[in-house]
Amino acid sequence: MDIQALIPWLITHGYLIYFLISVVEGPVVAIAAGVVSAMGKFDLSVAIIIACLGDVVGDFLFYGIGYFSHNFMRWRIFRSMFTQKNIDKIEKLLLDHTAKVVVVIKLTPAIGIPGLIMLGSTHPSFKKFFQTAISITVPKSAFLVLCGYWSGEAYYKLELLMAQGERIVLAAIIGLISYLIYTKIVRLIVKKFDK
Repeated sequence: MDIQALIPWLITHGYLIYFLISVVEGPVVAIAAGVVSAMGKFDLSVAIIIACLGDVVGDFLFYGIGYFSHNFMRWRIFRSMFTQKNIDKIEKLLLDHTAKVVVVIKLTPAIGIPGLIMLGSTHPSFKKFFQTAISITVPKSAFLVLCGYWSGEAYYKLELLMAQGERIVLAAIIGLISYLIYTKIVRLIVKKFDK
């Protein structure tokens, strides 16, 4: 998803669409919502809360799909790619290291949805999954929204600065001319007193 395309869309459609998109594509839409907040169209604290909620709902949705399709690891695609022995090793790894797997899934782009489905299909401890997912989601979502907010603020400050460009250049020219005149006068005064 393109952040520049998302920004006007979020402004037009508001918080509900923001929440729905954040369920599937959390990081990009969180940054876009931060920019929209910097523009004054979203409340920053609401944008952070929605980013967290959307990410958590998405996690549980995709984990649930895997959980209720328990034989996901044994589907034909995995049978064609892995032997049964390797599938069993992967399942054991996911079960033995659930917290580490959740961290990797949550922090690695592009493997989120399939990783959560795969993890859910192995039926790991829900408590461990929940605690790890929440502890990563909240700071990550807040950080992404704030990054968007700060970049949006910086962009608009730069835009304002550029709009004032003529005045800044004029002030710099006047300052330079004043400095040159001042130094010329000081030299003349110094020469006069040196004589």
